[in-house]
Amino acid sequence: MGKFQWIGIACVFTLIGGISPALAAPSLSVSTTSAQPGATVTVTVSGGPQPSGNWVGIFRAGEADQQGLVDWQYLSGTKAAPPQGLTGAELHFVMPSTAGHYDFRFFWDNSWSSKLATSSTVTVESQLSGQRLPADASNPFIWDNDSEYDAFPLAFAMALAHNGTIRLIGISQSPNPYKRSSEDYQAIVQYARQSGWQNIPDAAWDLGAYYMTALSRPGTGNAYPSEIDSTVPFDTASARMIRDQVLAVGTASKPVVIGTGGALTTVASAYVLALRAGRGPEFAQKAIVYAGMGGISDLTVGDYNALQDEWATYVVMQRLHVVLMQYEWAAEPTFMWEYIDTLAAAYAESGDFERAVYYENDALSVNGISEVDREYLKRQKSFFEHREAYHEASQN
Repeated sequence: MGKFQWIGIACVFTLIGGISPALAAPSLSVSTTSAQPGATVTVTVSGGPQPSGNWVGIFRAGEADQQGLVDWQYLSGTKAAPPQGLTGAELHFVMPSTAGHYDFRFFWDNSWSSKLATSSTVTVESQLSGQRLPADASNPFIWDNDSEYDAFPLAFAMALAHNGTIRLIGISQSPNPYKRSSEDYQAIVQYARQSGWQNIPDAAWDLGAYYMTALSRPGTGNAYPSEIDSTVPFDTASARMIRDQVLAVGTASKPVVIGTGGALTTVASAYVLALRAGRGPEFAQKAIVYAGMGGISDLTVGDYNALQDEWATYVVMQRLHVVLMQYEWAAEPTFMWEYIDTLAAAYAESGDFERAVYYENDALSVNGISEVDREYLKRQKSFFEHREAYHEASQN
């Protein structure tokens, strides 16, 4: 018995590449590193050990194994284990509908503990990549802001709708920490209608108890495969209106544009409400978020709109099509590196330092960055590489 046990353990070590130099290490290769949503990617498994319970999964890159799993197969190509173990296989995975970065991981015999190999990252491109965003009078538009008068005022949006310049299908309110109650946007709508303005929809403005609060990042041990999926949304009239209008009116070729002048709390809640109804990917394909995320001279994560609800910023930028813009009345120009740096900082705040470093490198690659700004980005990147979020010292 003792000899049998010794041979068995030796064989296990041999199979996973620990003893025999004749066996190749397990590996995964992918047929492409860039794919459209719903496309099929072929994953080639080679050099594997032989237990029939070996399996390969597709994961959201950068997320832990048990949180980032999207789908999986045994080496049989199905969720039924083969009758006997296989050392290799060609597996075909349908890529998720949500744009983002994914990888494939090879695990030993129905376990999570023994990961044998990880593939190169496969990027699922947005279906809007390389296309001009819709911007004509027929494009559905929802106005969402934490105040009726800043960024692009509600009166201005209603004037455009009255003149037929935009197709205004919704008016929404987002939380503001400096207010003691929701603003009655519907009263403003009524004044406009009494003045003879047309094409003005009702406002979804009452946030109830949520008029000055932000979404919370879920803790560990969630029932869903990722923290975004476990986010508790604010089930407000504004969030429900955005969810319903995007799903009912938007299409993949003519998405609803949601123009925001405040934090992304209400938009993120609308997406999560759709997700909980099993329609998250559909919402993502039917919406574009125009996000005014910065103040007069800066677009970093330290600005009001991004910092007011950092988790909502992360959710929206991770799952939806987003155009980051500075306010139209801003006095100074902004540069693309600031937008990318905002995304990197949001990932760092959420604990996703791998993606924070990835996007900080993107920011550093932008042309025309001053040496002072370049040193700032390098300093940020160094913090992210050491798995620390970067916070500037407060100015008195």
